[in-house]
Amino acid sequence: MLLSAIFVDMNTPIYDKWLNSFKKVLKAQGYGAQSKLAEKVGKTVKHISDIKVERKRASLELQEEIAKALGYTYQELIALDDPVIEKEPFPNYGQVMRLPLEERAWAIARTAAEKYGITGFMSFSGGRDAKEKPELIQRFLNGEFNEEGFYKEACLFFEAMEERIKAEFAKRGF
Repeated sequence: MLLSAIFVDMNTPIYDKWLNSFKKVLKAQGYGAQSKLAEKVGKTVKHISDIKVERKRASLELQEEIAKALGYTYQELIALDDPVIEKEPFPNYGQVMRLPLEERAWAIARTAAEKYGITGFMSFSGGRDAKEKPELIQRFLNGEFNEEGFYKEACLFFEAMEERIKAEFAKRGF
């Protein structure tokens, strides 16, 4: 489901929420924020300015890039303008909660992994078809955590993994 098509309330589409949050963050960052952002996302300062003053509309892909460059996920940036979204314990909570339990576990783990820039973790953990599930997923399936607790534990796991990866790259001179 495209987030740009979702209406959080009946009056304000997601793009408007993204735009409001985008403007607030730029204002909070102060002088030079637009030029720094433009450089990070590979656009001109004029292009960023045109989006800010609503002469141009950012594509969903550019919205996501801008959110990341500003230090947020797309959902987190939108949540700055919407307290309803902010109350969700993790991104895509409503959609994930509709999944069967095992699919829900994998979706929550994938969401946590993506938060730390780790993709493809299912392939090295054996994925859903593996005979043995990764320990953390098995603990969730055994009922040790609710979904929010599982997401927090998964985030801790992937945060530690991210640090180990960074340390290894640093050690190798990357």
